[in-house]
Amino acid sequence: MRIPSTYSGPYTSLKNMVALRRENCQLDLTAHSKALAAMTGAHRSPFRGRGIDFDEARLYQPGDDVRNIDWRVTARTGKPHTKVFREERERPIYILLDQRRSMFFGSQVTFKSVVAANIAAWLAWAAMDNHDRVGGLIFSDETHQEYRPKGGKQGVLQIIQGANKYNSALSLQKPSLTPEANKPQNLGAGAFETALATLSRLTKPGSLIFIISDFYGFDGKAERSLKKISRYNDVIALFVSDPLESKAPPAGNYTFGNGEERLHLSTRNKALRKAYETRFYSRREHLEDALRPYAIPLIPLSTHNNYFDEIRNILGPRKSATSSPRAKGRFR
Repeated sequence: MRIPSTYSGPYTSLKNMVALRRENCQLDLTAHSKALAAMTGAHRSPFRGRGIDFDEARLYQPGDDVRNIDWRVTARTGKPHTKVFREERERPIYILLDQRRSMFFGSQVTFKSVVAANIAAWLAWAAMDNHDRVGGLIFSDETHQEYRPKGGKQGVLQIIQGANKYNSALSLQKPSLTPEANKPQNLGAGAFETALATLSRLTKPGSLIFIISDFYGFDGKAERSLKKISRYNDVIALFVSDPLESKAPPAGNYTFGNGEERLHLSTRNKALRKAYETRFYSRREHLEDALRPYAIPLIPLSTHNNYFDEIRNILGPRKSATSSPRAKGRFR
């Protein structure tokens, strides 16, 4: 099933991202599904889930865990006391949104940058439905913007407004058609590592982090920053691509232009088309291998599919979505 035509085109809009509130954003953001666990192999650890906060100290009762005895209170009162903890009601959700020039590309339905921005908005709405605070970081080739986690509609709107701002800044500037000048790894490679390093300082332990990108420029430095982030947080990587990146055009002669230059491309060579396809899947497999030691699942998404359904099928619906009285009648 294809995505609604409303969300097609080279640019997103505030209206569209607000309208994503209606795209069934009820997702299970508290525990991973079997499908998600299988994506990271046998080394996948359970989601850390929501943390616990100290609530009070009370008299020890038979059956209490002796490891929770509060020795200071026990010594002061002369009677054994145990610590009581309560579950945190909110878990910070961070969204790392890639809006570099390498994302400003699409051959069917929409651009990768639009897919990424829409997913960021959609996940932000899901976090609000889950009563979590949402924040994150949006970056381009030249700059980035941090967003501290906020609850409710305020947290969602800061992500939506930021995504629209960065997406609108992408333009159809005439790129050089010289192959060496347009290698994807040259587009914001350092920006990716800088964004991850900044995010590692921004996040708090126990957070859930979504990385939405095409992962061009994911090198050793970026991997080290991601390793640091994943040590105390749960991370899900959303890999956005376009069909033209994974499969060369049918056999034939093609001409590309930017108004000043023209590039002629022949795809009649079967070996060339095969090499083109192999290069893309090798890059994705390399990325999966790099993320696996840190138990980070990689979810492939394409510009021509219903990426909302793909994410929903993996994360699964939030079971208590219809039963929670707080979830009814809010921001509709």
